[in-house]
Amino acid sequence: MQELPEKQVADSVVAESDKLRRPTNAKTMIPTPLPAKFRAIPQQSSTHSGTQQADIEQIVLSLAILAEADDPMIVNHLKRIQLYTRVLMQQLQDHPDYRMVLTEEYKPVIAQAVLLHDIGKMHLPAELKSKSGSLSSGEFQLMSEHTQFGKKALMQIEKLSGYSSDLIFFTKQIVYSHHERWDGSGYPLGLKQDQIPVPARIMALADVYDGLISPRSYKSALSHREAAEIILSDNASLFDPVVLRAFSETEYHFEQIAKEYPTQ
Repeated sequence: MQELPEKQVADSVVAESDKLRRPTNAKTMIPTPLPAKFRAIPQQSSTHSGTQQADIEQIVLSLAILAEADDPMIVNHLKRIQLYTRVLMQQLQDHPDYRMVLTEEYKPVIAQAVLLHDIGKMHLPAELKSKSGSLSSGEFQLMSEHTQFGKKALMQIEKLSGYSSDLIFFTKQIVYSHHERWDGSGYPLGLKQDQIPVPARIMALADVYDGLISPRSYKSALSHREAAEIILSDNASLFDPVVLRAFSETEYHFEQIAKEYPTQ
């Protein structure tokens, strides 16, 4: 496996990524490839006492709820997303492509980070977040920018505090890249395959599954079996095949989590 680079190198890639955009015309604009730098792991981990850790968890949950405060079921959504991610991390922790990130030290941090995946939505107009029906092309473009809004906010936190924690590090990866797709068809950068950070690859599947089983103003909720069949029919298009296999081996747990924390 290729040696992972230093944390500061990965951070610089994230900082510079605002300059990159998905091409609107492949002949005139070629996306700059982001290699393994973008999926690096921190060199050192910060430690906290039990009390400090509990305080951090409460703050993270509060911020995550604020991002979509208009959704009356947001707390259950966040619990489901976090538990789906934990199930997948447990299944993937020994895989050679994942074990350097999914350590016993980092898994709890990533589980916190996923709660903030949509924190950038705080910047969006309430009427856009609550709109029923399909979005126009302009509205979709604005909605997709929540990944950039969230990442910029986290970078400002680092800048003002002069301190970077593992939580912020992994949250930046998830916030900015959980809508990237394995075949490069996602946003905001059109990353593909192992250019996508490991936590974001896991979060992508968890987020899609939860979206399928959740009712929306413009659609009905699907059953677990319907959602699972849609996901498992993916042919290395949306998801990392390794993550897809992990889901196929743990989908029973997804169904149980959805029952324990219902969508309505």
